Amino acid sequence: MCTTKEHGIDILAERQGEKLAVEAKGGGSGTPGTRRYGSPFTNNQKRSHVAVALLTAARVVSEGSHGAGIALPSDEGHSLLIKQIWPALKMLGIRIFFVDPSRVVTEFDAE
Repeated sequence: MCTTKEHGIDILAERQGEKLAVEAKGGGSGTPGTRRYGSPFTNNQKRSHVAVALLTAARVVSEGSHGAGIALPSDEGHSLLIKQIWPALKMLGIRIFFVDPSRVVTEFDAE
């Protein structure tokens, strides 16, 4: 169970005593009836989603009860954004996961 008060946490995981709260973002509009339903996100939308996910992850880190992670679609736009802020993410201990279209999850590490 997550003790964080954030409503944005999508995945709570625990393995070998390590607790991880992950904020997940999709790659396109999933709200039926909206103008962009089914369309991939623009680069500006990707930036906004990464920023929101980063804020949520930083709050989890600040709370201290869980490690923090962000899951993003595996695409060039999200990858570029993460590479630009990777040193800060690494210092904060925020783990990044990329999810490909077949739902295979890969943890990002620039090293």
